[in-house]
Amino acid sequence: HSPERVPLSGLWQVAPDQPRGSVRMSDPGSVESAILTLDAELEEVTDAYALAAQQAAEAESTYRLEKAKALLQVDGRNAEEREAKALAYKVGEQTIGDLLFLRNARESVAQGYLERMRSVRARLSAQQSLLRNYQEVAG
Repeated sequence: HSPERVPLSGLWQVAPDQPRGSVRMSDPGSVESAILTLDAELEEVTDAYALAAQQAAEAESTYRLEKAKALLQVDGRNAEEREAKALAYKVGEQTIGDLLFLRNARESVAQGYLERMRSVRARLSAQQSLLRNYQEVAG
Protein backbone atom coordinates (compact mmCIF):
# COMPACT_ATOMS: atom_id res chain seq x y z
CA HIS A 1 0.00 0.00 0.00
CA SER A 2 1.41 3.34 -1.05
CA PRO A 3 1.04 6.24 1.40
CA GLU A 4 -0.73 9.34 0.24
CA ARG A 5 2.06 11.60 1.46
CA VAL A 6 5.26 10.71 3.29
CA PRO A 7 7.55 13.63 4.16
CA LEU A 8 11.25 12.80 4.14
CA SER A 9 13.26 15.46 5.96
CA GLY A 10 10.53 17.89 5.00
CA LEU A 11 12.00 18.21 1.49
CA TRP A 12 10.59 15.37 -0.60
CA GLN A 13 7.36 13.47 -0.66
CA VAL A 14 5.99 10.39 -2.35
CA ALA A 15 4.00 11.38 -5.39
CA PRO A 16 0.66 9.52 -5.10
CA ASP A 17 0.16 9.46 -8.87
CA GLN A 18 3.66 8.06 -9.50
CA PRO A 19 5.07 4.55 -9.07
CA ARG A 20 6.35 3.64 -5.60
CA GLY A 21 9.76 5.20 -5.00
CA SER A 22 9.08 8.24 -7.18
CA VAL A 23 9.47 11.59 -5.50
CA ARG A 24 8.76 15.19 -6.36
CA MET A 25 10.07 18.37 -4.77
CA SER A 26 7.94 20.58 -2.58
CA ASP A 27 6.85 23.91 -4.01
CA PRO A 28 9.10 27.00 -3.69
CA GLY A 29 6.72 28.64 -1.20
CA SER A 30 6.99 25.76 1.24
CA VAL A 31 10.79 25.79 0.86
CA GLU A 32 10.88 29.52 1.64
CA SER A 33 8.62 28.91 4.64
CA ALA A 34 10.91 26.11 5.84
CA ILE A 35 13.91 28.43 5.51
CA LEU A 36 12.24 31.08 7.68
CA THR A 37 11.29 28.47 10.28
CA LEU A 38 14.81 27.01 10.33
CA ASP A 39 16.34 30.48 10.55
CA ALA A 40 14.24 31.23 13.64
CA GLU A 41 15.11 27.82 15.11
CA LEU A 42 18.81 28.43 14.49
CA GLU A 43 18.65 31.76 16.30
CA GLU A 44 16.84 30.14 19.24
CA VAL A 45 19.29 27.23 19.44
CA THR A 46 22.29 29.57 19.15
CA ASP A 47 21.03 31.62 22.10
CA ALA A 48 20.41 28.45 24.12
CA TYR A 49 23.89 27.17 23.26
CA ALA A 50 25.50 30.45 24.37
CA LEU A 51 23.76 30.23 27.74
CA ALA A 52 24.55 26.52 28.16
CA ALA A 53 28.22 27.10 27.25
CA GLN A 54 28.45 29.91 29.82
CA GLN A 55 26.89 27.70 32.50
CA ALA A 56 29.28 24.87 31.60
CA ALA A 57 32.27 27.20 31.88
CA GLU A 58 31.07 28.46 35.28
CA ALA A 59 30.56 24.89 36.51
CA GLU A 60 34.04 23.95 35.27
CA SER A 61 35.59 26.92 37.04
CA THR A 62 33.76 26.21 40.30
CA TYR A 63 34.70 22.53 40.19
CA ARG A 64 38.39 23.22 39.55
CA LEU A 65 38.63 25.87 42.25
CA GLU A 66 36.84 23.83 44.91
CA LYS A 67 38.74 20.66 43.98
CA ALA A 68 42.05 22.51 44.38
CA LYS A 69 40.95 23.76 47.81
CA ALA A 70 39.85 20.24 48.78
CA LEU A 71 43.14 18.71 47.69
CA LEU A 72 44.93 21.10 50.04
CA GLN A 73 42.70 19.99 52.94
CA VAL A 74 42.78 16.18 52.59
CA ASP A 75 45.56 13.83 53.57
CA GLY A 76 46.55 10.73 51.69
CA ARG A 77 49.48 8.43 51.07
CA ASN A 78 49.59 9.32 47.37
CA ALA A 79 47.89 11.45 44.71
CA GLU A 80 45.22 8.84 43.94
CA GLU A 81 44.17 8.60 47.57
CA ARG A 82 44.02 12.39 47.92
CA GLU A 83 41.96 12.61 44.68
CA ALA A 84 39.53 9.99 46.00
CA LYS A 85 39.18 11.73 49.36
CA ALA A 86 38.76 15.09 47.64
CA LEU A 87 35.68 13.80 45.75
CA ALA A 88 33.94 13.25 49.10
CA TYR A 89 35.04 16.62 50.52
CA LYS A 90 32.05 18.82 51.40
CA VAL A 91 31.64 22.32 50.01
CA GLY A 92 28.52 23.65 51.69
CA GLU A 93 25.79 21.09 50.96
CA GLN A 94 27.64 19.55 48.02
CA THR A 95 30.68 17.36 47.63
CA ILE A 96 33.41 17.81 45.05
CA GLY A 97 31.90 14.73 43.39
CA ASP A 98 28.58 16.59 43.10
CA LEU A 99 30.39 19.54 41.50
CA LEU A 100 32.10 17.14 39.07
CA PHE A 101 28.72 15.67 38.14
CA LEU A 102 27.25 19.15 37.63
CA ARG A 103 30.23 20.16 35.49
CA ASN A 104 29.83 17.06 33.30
CA ALA A 105 26.07 17.50 33.03
CA ARG A 106 26.36 21.15 32.02
CA GLU A 107 29.02 20.29 29.42
CA SER A 108 26.75 17.57 28.01
CA VAL A 109 23.87 20.03 27.69
CA ALA A 110 26.12 22.52 25.89
CA GLN A 111 27.37 19.79 23.54
CA GLY A 112 23.77 18.77 22.83
CA TYR A 113 22.89 22.31 21.82
CA LEU A 114 26.01 22.49 19.67
CA GLU A 115 25.01 19.31 17.82
CA ARG A 116 21.46 20.59 17.38
CA MET A 117 22.85 23.86 16.02
CA ARG A 118 24.92 21.92 13.47
CA SER A 119 21.87 19.88 12.49
CA VAL A 120 19.72 22.97 11.97
CA ARG A 121 22.49 24.57 9.89
CA ALA A 122 22.69 21.47 7.68
CA ARG A 123 18.90 21.42 7.19
CA LEU A 124 18.91 25.14 6.45
CA SER A 125 21.67 24.68 3.89
CA ALA A 126 19.70 21.90 2.20
CA GLN A 127 16.60 24.09 1.96
CA GLN A 128 18.66 26.98 0.59
CA SER A 129 20.09 24.67 -2.08
CA LEU A 130 16.58 23.60 -3.05
CA LEU A 131 15.48 27.22 -3.33
CA ARG A 132 18.51 28.05 -5.52
CA ASN A 133 17.61 25.11 -7.75
CA TYR A 134 14.05 26.41 -8.09
CA GLN A 135 15.36 29.87 -8.93
CA GLU A 136 17.73 28.47 -11.58
CA VAL A 137 14.98 26.40 -13.17
CA ALA A 138 12.52 29.31 -13.10
CA GLY A 139 15.04 31.96 -14.11
